[in-house]
Amino acid sequence: MPSGDPLKRVLPGEPFAPSAASWNAMLDAARRIAELDASAGRALGASRSPATVLVKNTTGTAFETGHIVGLGAPLFTPTDNLGEFMFRPTILGAVPTLASHKGKFAICSEQIPDGKIGCAVLVGLAACQVNIVSSTDEYAEVRNGDATKLDTASNGSARILWRESGTTGTKRALVRLLGQAGGGGSVFSARIVGNAVITANKSWKYTIRRVTATLGGVFTDESGYSNEEAVNGAENPTDASTSYGVGMWPITGVTLTRQPIKNGTVVSVMVDSGGVNVFSTPNGYKVNC
Repeated sequence: MPSGDPLKRVLPGEPFAPSAASWNAMLDAARRIAELDASAGRALGASRSPATVLVKNTTGTAFETGHIVGLGAPLFTPTDNLGEFMFRPTILGAVPTLASHKGKFAICSEQIPDGKIGCAVLVGLAACQVNIVSSTDEYAEVRNGDATKLDTASNGSARILWRESGTTGTKRALVRLLGQAGGGGSVFSARIVGNAVITANKSWKYTIRRVTATLGGVFTDESGYSNEEAVNGAENPTDASTSYGVGMWPITGVTLTRQPIKNGTVVSVMVDSGGVNVFSTPNGYKVNC
């Protein structure tokens, strides 16, 4: 290479013996390109990773773009592969059910064949189909056993930003996934259907079933759910005989015996941070004079 400019181009057939200056300049340029690529990759990952998730299709059939995927366990646990778990977490995807995937779903942003891994929207804007339950609904939630669409709802894990016009049937929609899982802090209505004694005449473990309500006072069992268990925060199993419920004090000469909340009572249930269903309803008492 001619002396002078270390970056001067070499003509075909011209003797080529790169100088140290030329070689180092090429290395510096390559290193700078690599640094820029890495920086761009980090920026892209920072903007996408909170909103998307990698999903492995375990359903036996393909997920299409816009399909709803229920999120389950990680493909790799920390014991299996700590690097994959920490830096490239992948979730096992299933056909959603109300019992397991309410608030725990994503919307496919590409086709994901059975047994393959693909990308799905976890939080943010996504296109999908919704089944109109009520034309006034502004939210959507998973349908039991259906990956093709969401059900509209008065509240739910997805906010409907736009949908095709019409009051019934299936419509295409743009929704914003809110990232609200059905864990601690979620609230639902349930009917008491049974109880078992924890401490005699003091506390019970209740069997409950989720219900939906109308302003006409009609409560209907919510499909897709099995019976669950709950405790009543107004019942303290260590209450002394002179301490009752939320502060009632026995009258002299009167014996009060705490009673369980009767079957058929509808209560508001909150899921605490430990996943326990809790409601708080004052008990009735049997009075013996």
